[in-house]
Amino acid sequence: QMQVQLSDLQQRLAKEEEDKIAVLQMNEKLQNTSDQLDKEVERLSQELSESRRKQDELSSQLKELQVTNINLKEAVSSSQEALAKEQNLVKRFQEQVSNGQMENGQSPEATSNNLSISSIPPSISTPSIASIDSTTNTSPEKKKKSKKKKTVQ
Repeated sequence: QMQVQLSDLQQRLAKEEEDKIAVLQMNEKLQNTSDQLDKEVERLSQELSESRRKQDELSSQLKELQVTNINLKEAVSSSQEALAKEQNLVKRFQEQVSNGQMENGQSPEATSNNLSISSIPPSISTPSIASIDSTTNTSPEKKKKSKKKKTVQ
C-alpha cells in the first residue's frame, strides 16, 4: 500500500515537473513576444515622432509658400497696374503724336521732338517691381520705343 502511494506521488511529481517545464517554456515565449512588442512599440514611437517632425516642417514650408504666393500675387497685381498705366501713357503719347502731326502738318519725328516730359501727368508712376524675376524683360523704355516705332512707320 505504501508502495502504491509512493508510485502515485512520484507520478504526480513527474506530471508537476512536466507542467512546470511547460509553464516555464510558455513564460519564455511570452517574454520573447513581449520583448518583440516592446521593440515594435519603440520603433513605431520613433517613426511617429519622425512623422510629426516632418509634418511640422512641411507645415512650416507650406506657410512660407503661402506668404510667398501672396507676395507674388501682389507683385503681379501691381505690375499689371503699372503696365496698364504705361500702356495708357503710350496710347496718349501716340495720340499726341498723331494730333500734333495733323494739327501742324509736321512729320512725326518733328512732333515728337516738341513733346516734353512735362506733358506726361505726374500722377502716373511705375511701382518698384524688384521682386519680379530679373530675367524677364519688363523695361518700359523698350516697350515705348517698340510701340512708337510701329506707329511711326
